[in-house]
Amino acid sequence: MKNVAIVIAGSGTIRDLSIKPGTTAKDILSELGLQNGALSKGANDAPFAASDNVYEAVTDGTKLFASDTADVGLAGR
Repeated sequence: MKNVAIVIAGSGTIRDLSIKPGTTAKDILSELGLQNGALSKGANDAPFAASDNVYEAVTDGTKLFASDTADVGLAGR
């Protein structure tokens, strides 16, 4: 098991999770209630793909960042 801290964008909430071998980004996002969200190692890093094995990509104590999906577009057009 590895322990990770996940910062939820926009809320300031930090969730501590224990993940086991084989844990994917989709597993973590589902646990957080962000099924359509994104998970990354940092604000400027590309997000993990849903099927990426996060357990293998992080060390114990890593801080990750999660965000919900956002609609992007031009208002009023």
